[in-house]
Amino acid sequence: MDKKPVTRKDIAELCEVSISVVSRALNNSGYVEESKRKRIIATAEKLGYVPQPVAMSLQEQNNFYITVKI
Repeated sequence: MDKKPVTRKDIAELCEVSISVVSRALNNSGYVEESKRKRIIATAEKLGYVPQPVAMSLQEQNNFYITVKI
């Protein structure tokens, strides 16, 4: 049976912080208390968190359009 991938939501629940705090800590962007940042990163490593490229592209809202002239 396949194991469900660890999400930022899972890390947020374990660390008792919001998903946005987890995102800022993992992306090293925005302010996060140093003690929280360390706890979040340690939890992510312990759980084997791996960023999902598709989810990240959706979050970043990278949209590519191809136009065709007829």
